[in-house]
Amino acid sequence: ALVIAVALVPVLEWLERHRLPAPLAALTCVLLFLLVANIALAAIVVPAIEFFRQLPERIGRIKMNIQPLVDLYLSLQKYVDKTAMKLAIGSAKHAASNAQATPVPPASLVELIATAAPTIIIQIFFGSLVVFFFLSGWTRLRRRTITSRTSFDGAMATARVIQDVVDDTSSYLGTITLINVSLGLVIAGCLALMGMPYPLMWGGIVALLNYVPYFGPIVAALLLALGGLMTFADVWVALTPAIIMIASHMLEANAITPF
Repeated sequence: ALVIAVALVPVLEWLERHRLPAPLAALTCVLLFLLVANIALAAIVVPAIEFFRQLPERIGRIKMNIQPLVDLYLSLQKYVDKTAMKLAIGSAKHAASNAQATPVPPASLVELIATAAPTIIIQIFFGSLVVFFFLSGWTRLRRRTITSRTSFDGAMATARVIQDVVDDTSSYLGTITLINVSLGLVIAGCLALMGMPYPLMWGGIVALLNYVPYFGPIVAALLLALGGLMTFADVWVALTPAIIMIASHMLEANAITPF
């Protein structure tokens, strides 16, 4: 929330220069951010619901596509089971002597979402409040910080540091957003050439999940693999979207973003 608030400071200052009171300018920034975020999420979620609604009908195709991979797994299953059994037997007594009660995990994805939803809503609400109060007091806080310096040079140095923090944070988030959107468009273009349904939706999923370090691209690749298995009859063609995603992410994460 604080990073988003700092990134929104240039918008706040622009509104204040146009004689909008600080609280109203801060509220406008928060509402604009939430509006843009919700439009982006809706553009992804609405077609995603329609696409994954077909999942029960495509189970047969998915099973047929992954059958070669299942056969490969079954050929190794005996060895894995034997190794796991040896490890389990070796640690069973120790685990039993130190057993503790563990919480029961959710029985389904729906239960997990239903359990987590109130917490997520509360976090979003308080996060929005943090952004609002930070922005509404920003101008006053900056003026007080600068004028409290004991010398003119100190005040100027403080002003430069504050401005650098704002500029660097805004440019960083802007650059990351540009990179993620570009990555999503590249993926969407490749999927459109392949004939994958809803390529812009997939590009949006990739762009959104790419904000999450490490875990996000993995989830995006898994979702693309599932979508490919639902769409294409050949397993290697079906896995091509995930392969494209992984290759593009490797290029982006190791060359483009560091540069």
